[in-house]
Amino acid sequence: MNLRRDRGRGKTGGPLRAWLRRSILGAMMTGVAFVVERRLLKAIRAGGARTSPGGEPGTSGSLSAADQVDDQPGR
Repeated sequence: MNLRRDRGRGKTGGPLRAWLRRSILGAMMTGVAFVVERRLLKAIRAGGARTSPGGEPGTSGSLSAADQVDDQPGR
């Protein structure tokens, strides 16, 4: 009796199917890497200017304790 087949965990396809799945996964990962690299290069060219939670671009993201309390919802 083949226990693998009984549990429904048998081989899923064959070498061709595994090759196809790996090819699709590789293409998807290449696309993600391309998008991430483009965004990273764009940010580096822009000088890394970011907006802080409550300030102008290029200012530090640290807020005083009073500012942090005022920004909390319900206060």
